[in-house]
Amino acid sequence: MRSWSGALTRASDWARSHQQVKAGWTQRPGRVGHASAARNVSALWQRRRETATGRYADGYRAKRNVDPARLVAFEVLDSIEQDGAFANLALPKALRAAKEDFASFDGRDAAFTAELVYGTTRAQGRLDWIINAHSTRPVDQLDPSLRTVLRMGAHQILNMRVPDHAAVASTVDLAREVLTDGPAKMVNAVLRSIIRTGADQIDADIDAIENPVERLAVRYSHPTWIVSALGDALTAHGCSKDELE
Repeated sequence: MRSWSGALTRASDWARSHQQVKAGWTQRPGRVGHASAARNVSALWQRRRETATGRYADGYRAKRNVDPARLVAFEVLDSIEQDGAFANLALPKALRAAKEDFASFDGRDAAFTAELVYGTTRAQGRLDWIINAHSTRPVDQLDPSLRTVLRMGAHQILNMRVPDHAAVASTVDLAREVLTDGPAKMVNAVLRSIIRTGADQIDADIDAIENPVERLAVRYSHPTWIVSALGDALTAHGCSKDELE
């Protein structure tokens, strides 16, 4: 997994600005990939249907169509993760394409898509830490598209007003659409484990991280080098690093 700490050059402003959020904390140097997110969404939908294996394990409920908002959000986030796209450039193009391709895609869908893209991007460091704690495999060893799906599901459970059952069901359906049967089962298991643990316990686990720099980096989804730099700036002005807490 590409280092999410190396992609930021403007710490606090960038981390909190919807217009300047860089595509993930994971851009590969020298690559500009936001153009890839302008691909026709309906063509992507058809390609996903053609390439997914369609092999689903016994015991799953019937497969349901993925709603356009989540599919568009996935395509943008996947282009961020794999192509180094910029969220604030890729998302508007994808939304315009979705409005042309899907007659029912309205303002509420666009707002939901935007929150999924920007929210998942802003919280990526924290989400990855949480996924690591509930997965049998480290995040950096997962397929990039699987990482994207897991982050989307975890963000809906922990940070959005989406009912737990709806977040899990819709994310598993998305995994079935864009991945294969095995990853879809993993998505189901990881998200249900997060729900069982609960947001309060997850916050307590983060607060229990002994290293203060790592703790703050996870809590606020900031790269460790930014947390360290802010602490150094405080001490240089005669303040305590504890003020970061």
